[in-house]
Amino acid sequence: QRRVHGNVLGLTFWATLNEICVKGEELKKKYAGDPQMVKQVTDAANFLSEWKQRRKYFNEFEIRCLLSQQMSIHAVKERNRRRVFPYSIFRVVKRLGSDLEPVHLRFDFVALIFEEWKGDERVQAYHFRSIQGAISESDEDGLRMFTSGTKGSATVTHYKCRYHEQRGLLVETINLAVSIQRRYYKSACSQVNPNLVAGKMKRDKSDLVIDIEGMRSQHNIKLIASDKVVPPTGFLQSAAIKKAPFLSIDRPGHLIIGLKTILFVIENEDGLLHVNDQYVLDTSSFSFYNDDIVVTLVSFDEQASFRFASKEIATEFCETLGKVMKVELGYDLRSAPVYAHHKRNDLVAKLKKAKLKEVNEKLDEAQKYLNELMDFKRSINEELARLDEAFEEEEGGSPRNDPMSSLNQESAFDVGRSASRTLQLRKVGVDP
Repeated sequence: QRRVHGNVLGLTFWATLNEICVKGEELKKKYAGDPQMVKQVTDAANFLSEWKQRRKYFNEFEIRCLLSQQMSIHAVKERNRRRVFPYSIFRVVKRLGSDLEPVHLRFDFVALIFEEWKGDERVQAYHFRSIQGAISESDEDGLRMFTSGTKGSATVTHYKCRYHEQRGLLVETINLAVSIQRRYYKSACSQVNPNLVAGKMKRDKSDLVIDIEGMRSQHNIKLIASDKVVPPTGFLQSAAIKKAPFLSIDRPGHLIIGLKTILFVIENEDGLLHVNDQYVLDTSSFSFYNDDIVVTLVSFDEQASFRFASKEIATEFCETLGKVMKVELGYDLRSAPVYAHHKRNDLVAKLKKAKLKEVNEKLDEAQKYLNELMDFKRSINEELARLDEAFEEEEGGSPRNDPMSSLNQESAFDVGRSASRTLQLRKVGVDP
């Protein structure tokens, strides 16, 4: 059973340790007469106050967010109700003069950090307060991101997106980070804040989301600011080894199939999962094929091969991936907002209750049908008995005599009497 610790306390991701302790004490007093609620509040406060547990909790939440990440502004509006999760990742190409270098851009709205990764190496990182914004370039799928440099100067970084819809979402995500930082961030940092951010995020008490209307947001996007809304897990997670290019080292990890993407994650020394690569499940640019235990993923003219432990695991991975791409698996999740409410257990109980009611109704119908069959059988037996009586009355009121049966009975009596006579003669010494 998954616990949503922040929502138990009614806090956002940005709550400080002091806020966690104060809120915990308030709720303990409020639910003093309910031991179960007091235990939940105590467990949640203790969990969120422990840095290692909190970090692992956020890491799991991050992987779920990346697996459920939509790939265009249109999908965010239509399927996610204009809401985005606090973690997102984009696989783009960075322009360095005339050279192009593939990188991953990672947005962490919990710690308010933007990172640029090349494989397992973090090339650079910015706090959101250093980002000034982003604009689309005139050329196809290009954009410029502006960051604060030394002595107040601005640094311009050029990126080229892999497809047109990605550019619109990436620009909006960068400007969303600017909007949140400018409106809610306080410059003074606190040592007790688990996320290294001192600013307390203003929240809407109704649904715990941060509204960034105006500012630089052009699409009225809202950021999910608590674990009240939990994204689903992936469809399948399989251990695999990523085959490296020549003179490089193969990397063991896990491939996870999500709603719109495949993630290759590697576990570090702390037991946390790091995203090494991302593959967007776009039918126009993505394909895959397998050869025994090796599966090759092809995305935007780039390919990567993965070796599985057995042919059965590789086959299962390919079958699941094929179903996801054909929308046979997870159809409801793709067509509806990918939200899992914090009261999911209650919802599951209601669904089970409704299903049980449906099963009971079917059982009642089956029992009713069975009773009808038994009544029909009983009426048939009564009719047969009535017909037998009528037949006997027609024959004279006595059962029919079977000549062969009488003959057999008489023959058996004669044989028995002859055998008894023979036995008696033998006892007295007379040859029969």
